[in-house]
Amino acid sequence: MFEDAPVSTQRGTATWYDVPQGSLAKRRAPDEFTAAHDRLPIGSYVRVTDEENGRSVIVRITDRGLGKKRGIDLCKEAAEVIGLVSEGVAKVRIDVLKERTP
Repeated sequence: MFEDAPVSTQRGTATWYDVPQGSLAKRRAPDEFTAAHDRLPIGSYVRVTDEENGRSVIVRITDRGLGKKRGIDLCKEAAEVIGLVSEGVAKVRIDVLKERTP
């Protein structure tokens, strides 16, 4: 699926948002988690790890952030995996992943 070592790592904050119904077409699969980021290439995969609780989730960048330079905006389902929904914002590590070639 992905290489073990990340291509690069960033630190920042994460928030979450509800994906509008019209945006669901951006997902490759119904269970795929998506996110928005200001600078990472659309289509790239990242592992987002909550630095406080250690929980992580892999998401695909499908959109641009809102220009708030906070780091990353996760879809609500991804935020639920790392326990971010109730907190609203968290300090995270963002590891850019490289897909393995067969």
